[in-house]
Amino acid sequence: MKGKGLFLAFTFVILTLLFLSATPAQGKVYMRFNLNPNIYITIPRSPSVSISVDRGEGATYYVGDPITIRYSVDRQGYVNLIDYLPNSDVNVLVRNQYFGSGRTETYRGTVSGPAGTERLVILFTPTAVSEGELQDFIQNPHQVGRIFTRYAVNRTHFNVAMRTRGTVLTLQPSTANVAPGGTISIRASLSDASGNPLPGRSINWSTSSGSLSSYQTVTDARGVTSVTFYAPRTPQVVTISANFSGEHGLAPTSSSVEIEVISVQATPILEIRADSLTLEPGERVKIDAYLRTPDGRPVYGRTIYWSASTGSLSTSSVITDSLGKVTVYYTAPRVYESTPFEITAEFRGAPGLNPTSATVSGIIEVPVPEVPALGMYYVDFSGSSVQQNVFDLKFSGSITSGYTLNGTQLLEMDYRDYLEFSFPIDFIPQKAYLLCWLQTDEGARVRIYLNGNLVGTATQKGTMEPSDYKGFTLRESWMESGQNTLRIEVEASRGSFARIQRILIIL
Repeated sequence: MKGKGLFLAFTFVILTLLFLSATPAQGKVYMRFNLNPNIYITIPRSPSVSISVDRGEGATYYVGDPITIRYSVDRQGYVNLIDYLPNSDVNVLVRNQYFGSGRTETYRGTVSGPAGTERLVILFTPTAVSEGELQDFIQNPHQVGRIFTRYAVNRTHFNVAMRTRGTVLTLQPSTANVAPGGTISIRASLSDASGNPLPGRSINWSTSSGSLSSYQTVTDARGVTSVTFYAPRTPQVVTISANFSGEHGLAPTSSSVEIEVISVQATPILEIRADSLTLEPGERVKIDAYLRTPDGRPVYGRTIYWSASTGSLSTSSVITDSLGKVTVYYTAPRVYESTPFEITAEFRGAPGLNPTSATVSGIIEVPVPEVPALGMYYVDFSGSSVQQNVFDLKFSGSITSGYTLNGTQLLEMDYRDYLEFSFPIDFIPQKAYLLCWLQTDEGARVRIYLNGNLVGTATQKGTMEPSDYKGFTLRESWMESGQNTLRIEVEASRGSFARIQRILIIL
């Protein structure tokens, strides 16, 4: 069927050459008539004629597929083969073809559309059919008995479908925020699955709230079109959808975006100020923070949350005053080597204001001891912080109190703990002494080493008094010119402790 129907370049298979006659006409649009499906099914089916397609009645052919029609008659006479197309065109594929008895013909072609149900009807008559009779039959195939005295008819049908390309519809932006009553442009791009733009196609738009500048647009040469979204006056999430309904050869597709309608938010400025963040162990410092809007106005009555990586803060949260100011106090931990720290202030947001935070860094510096002019080295735990003038001080245990007459602090150690430090000497003295203020539990004692040499062991029961110290002589053979290392270890049963208040080396 040529043109809008099936283009059938037919080939006849002649079962008997004795009855070869004129070649039937090519298929062409003979007239226009819409064959009602209900009328079609009332067309009688005579056993003396047959018609079929190679895939079977009701099969589906895609546009471009090959098709073979077979038809036969069991007696002498004339055949007309009529093709009713889905768009109401009527093709006469075979016109007054003469048949001898017992003959079959084959009609081959290519399906060319349009999509829908295509119906074939074969008419056999003993004599040739006039133009008027043929037109009457085409329009009234179910009334064939009224038109012809002697006849035989049959029918078949098949479905025609389009081979469609996949399509892709993308919207930009894929998500966005807009203020109540504000506007934003939404851009749609339509292409096939290979990325080729599809110009001149209609895009239908819809929105769950607010309004659009247009609800139907057409893609340009780049396959692009756009609309303007007018946001509603109340905060909400709006879904905007675009749809391409498809057409012959192109599949339908759709896409959507979510637009959040929210009040305009400002990001405030949070600033931390401190006189100095270079501290000694145990030192306390005042820290201020200021919360202001981007244009510099103070933010009053908002909570600022504080945290520190080490050490302690006087409070974990403070509310800003009329100047947008809060104040906290930071106390450095008792450490025995230089330790960095960070302090963070955090504002967690409020209506119209985004969250923000600020962080400052500092360092806790342990004072570097000076070499004594009088040949004396000491380590003292009795004060609020460790006092010392030695080098490389290291110890483990915990600072405690309550074991001395005056209630001062001590270093409490068990069998796993130690105390170690170094001190320099330019020359080896003939006389040197070690004084140690200590207190021990039952079953505990300290062992003192100088450069790996055992100086001695000591215990001290009861409450420690200022005059209670253990004295040791440091032999000349134990000392070295340059750095010397003193180490104190604890021998104790589990649950017993030794406590040191002060160590003094006199050279």
